[in-house]
Amino acid sequence: MILYNITKLLGDKTFAEMERELGFGNGTIRRWEGSSPSVDKVQKVSEYLGVSVEYLLTGKESGSSNAIQTNNGNIGVMGQSNAPITIHDGKDKRALTKEESELLNIFDGVDVQRRVKLLQFAFDIREEQNSELLRA
Repeated sequence: MILYNITKLLGDKTFAEMERELGFGNGTIRRWEGSSPSVDKVQKVSEYLGVSVEYLLTGKESGSSNAIQTNNGNIGVMGQSNAPITIHDGKDKRALTKEESELLNIFDGVDVQRRVKLLQFAFDIREEQNSELLRA
C-alpha cells in the first residue's frame, strides 16, 4: 500500500530522485515492499510529498470517509467521553466492540511515532491474513 501511495504522489519523479533528495540509500524505498520502513523514513517521505503519515500508509486522511462519532452525533474524542462510539462507513453504522474501543484507547495514548508503528503493524497483519486466505 505504501509504495502504491508514494507512486501516486510522485508524479513524474522517480524513487531514485526522491531517495537522493532525502539522503536515502539507493533502492531504500523499493525494499519497503518486503519489509517495514523505519518511522523516521516514513515521516521524511510524507513531509517530502506534502501528505500525512496516515495518508502515506492508508491512502486516506483521518475523517475523510469513515467517521467515528458518538451516538449523540458528536465527534468522539478518546479519553474525554464515556459515550458509546459508533462507526459510520457510509452505509451502515454500528457500535464499537470492547476490543475495538480498547485499540482506540491504546492508539490515543501513544505518541505519533508509535501510532505509525501500530498502523504499520496492523497493515502487516491484515496483509498476512489476506495472503493466507488467498492460499487457502
